[in-house]
Amino acid sequence: MINLIIPRKRYNKTDYPNLEDRADGMVIPDIYGEVHNITPVCVDTSALTYKIANREITSIDEVVADDVVLVEDEDYTVDLVNAEFTLASTPVLSSGNTYYFSLECDYTIDGSNYLKILHDPTGSYSNGQLYEIDGSDVWTAKSGADIWFAMWGVSEPGEKEVKLVESPWTSWSWYNLRDTAARSRLGQSFKLNRSGTYYVTKIRLRFVRSGSPTGYLKVRIFDAISPENTVGALSNPLGDDTLPNLSNNTEYDATWRVLGSPSKLKVKAKGYKDSGGTQITKIDKALEDILKNIVGVPDSYIDSSALSALGSARTAEISEYLNSDQMFSEVLEKLEASYMFKAIPDLSNKMTFVYFASGEPSGTPHLRAEDISDVEFVFLPEAVKGHI
Repeated sequence: MINLIIPRKRYNKTDYPNLEDRADGMVIPDIYGEVHNITPVCVDTSALTYKIANREITSIDEVVADDVVLVEDEDYTVDLVNAEFTLASTPVLSSGNTYYFSLECDYTIDGSNYLKILHDPTGSYSNGQLYEIDGSDVWTAKSGADIWFAMWGVSEPGEKEVKLVESPWTSWSWYNLRDTAARSRLGQSFKLNRSGTYYVTKIRLRFVRSGSPTGYLKVRIFDAISPENTVGALSNPLGDDTLPNLSNNTEYDATWRVLGSPSKLKVKAKGYKDSGGTQITKIDKALEDILKNIVGVPDSYIDSSALSALGSARTAEISEYLNSDQMFSEVLEKLEASYMFKAIPDLSNKMTFVYFASGEPSGTPHLRAEDISDVEFVFLPEAVKGHI
């Protein structure tokens, strides 16, 4: 049992046709406890889906792309059953399609403190219209009105930025945002003025503050609104912790953070669960899972009472990341050294576990200090010749 090679599941292009090239043949890791600085593998380079473990995990707690901490459900979504997450990349838009954007703020709805967005009240933009969006996400079209905006993008990451669309500005006035629940958000439909497919890089708006709304503004793009279907990530927050002290008719750019796959990606996650659905945090549950679910040892080969006693004696939380080909003995030796126990197979091949209990060892040492205090040590080269 101890000298078995741990059977490992591997990344391969049969199971993952869009797998990143570097990962073909790599071991899919097993995770126990909370693990930091995991480098995930992209199992779908088209969808930007990444995998960090072989089976269901407890949570993905942090994703950092190129040193920026991403926001769950805005920058990425998680699939814990498959130990995967998918990045929401920069929105990719194509000519000929109708799209929508919404302006989303986190400040309190207040009739005295809100934003005012520049809009054209003449309805001269033929490819879209303004919408009021209430707290239930109901979009209500406001005919004859359009948010003024301009949008830029690139055909490929690193290419020169080009203007994709700009709404006309025949006349102008201000349209309130979050002064009332009926205007929890504002939206605008539009089409690209260029042929082709583009990554959106920024959208330009004009707005002012009324009173002192505190918070941020983000832009979200959709290809459908009933129900809403988001395209890519939200923009970076404009204003961040506090909206800028805006002056009348000033332009501000909301930008997007990610173009394609980031060059550096690190993850913090909590690993496997036990059979009852609780996160594995202790040595006994982790060792039981490795023996039963990875090595494939039958229950009858494990001294379950001794294993449970080990878990009661060693309560420190485990953190193990197994991502390479190893003998079971190598993993076991590491755990034994970390948690100060010994796994002992008996003659029937049943594994039991021994450890020092609290306060041990007790009793009297075989040699006291006085037994060796008068011993004289003499170096005799001939006595050790041939043993070095």
